[in-house]
Amino acid sequence: DLMAARDLLTGPFLEAYTQLITTVVIPDATRKKMSSSIAVPAAAVVSARSDRAVVLAYVNQTLTVGAGDSAGSTFIPSRARLSMQNVDGRWLIAGYDSI
Repeated sequence: DLMAARDLLTGPFLEAYTQLITTVVIPDATRKKMSSSIAVPAAAVVSARSDRAVVLAYVNQTLTVGAGDSAGSTFIPSRARLSMQNVDGRWLIAGYDSI
């Protein structure tokens, strides 16, 4: 759920994500009958302090376009550098960079 994912984000990244999903992603996904699922099979801390961390994550996305017999799925493996920030005891994503 794209809107629920917002609870895991913070700062300017949260604002940019919200604008992107509400103005581009959700309208396009609805029009093109798109769905997506994401799995993170592995992640590791690259560096950490008490209030910030950098994490390397392997991200597997399956994107499905269309419905019924005409639907097609694409598997998209990727890696990402996540900037994490400790906000009130919760580690939230403050940045996401594909690498």
